[in-house]
Amino acid sequence: MFDSSKKIVVSGLQRSGHHAVAIWLLHQQYGVRKFQIQTLSQWFFFLESFNNISYLLNNPLRPEEGEGKEHFEQLFAEYEYTQPELIVMTHGVDDCKGEEIKEVLSKSGVFDIWCEKIIVLRDFYNWAASCLGMVLRDGDKPLEQLFNETHIQTYIDHCERYLDDDPDFEFVLFNEWVESKDYRKQIAETIGLEFTDAAREQTSIFGGGSSFDGLTHLKTASQMNVNERYLQLLDNPTYQKMIKSNPRAIKLSERIFYELCNKAHAFS
Repeated sequence: MFDSSKKIVVSGLQRSGHHAVAIWLLHQQYGVRKFQIQTLSQWFFFLESFNNISYLLNNPLRPEEGEGKEHFEQLFAEYEYTQPELIVMTHGVDDCKGEEIKEVLSKSGVFDIWCEKIIVLRDFYNWAASCLGMVLRDGDKPLEQLFNETHIQTYIDHCERYLDDDPDFEFVLFNEWVESKDYRKQIAETIGLEFTDAAREQTSIFGGGSSFDGLTHLKTASQMNVNERYLQLLDNPTYQKMIKSNPRAIKLSERIFYELCNKAHAFS
């Protein structure tokens, strides 16, 4: 199904930045110069450019979320006649360790284990801060929903795969993706997309936007200090416990995000 389309699966834990990266990837096509996604449903979006169409699917392989996802493949098959140029799918939250990603894809009639698989990684200090920030922002969900042992083990799995240079995955370091245009260009070229940098300034609406700024910077994402979120929670006892309780994840994170993490460590 959709054999002529380029397919990309973007995985990551909540608050890792993987939604922002997925939206950006969809816009790395010839002639696309600004954010121009249109909505078909709460999880199904499209982009049109030069008579070509591309799709963005938010967690379509999680049928337990409902909203029509339990019939995803049947529904999506109806769009095969459009011959989309690119299909970007997010897949994340709990079941997104490397082997779990491949297992889910092996059972899909649309995607498969040979499609482009990307894992988005964020340094532990800011990831933890954003998880807690979302809980404090919304006030209607327990921290364990975003930050529990399953999530920690998934974070460790992603870090180890990055450090081992796992050939089954491409990796995007969110901290660097935010800061460096050259890095974003390198990502696009590695995946075989046309670098435009369109939609870099678009804040993802999934999960209510930023944990700290909400949708205040909907069109000005670069104005958010996403690599310094930890500074806003340094004195929070819950945040301090999150950091002190996860030395293994911290150690791996510091190996990957050396400069930023060592700066954070000096404050923790």
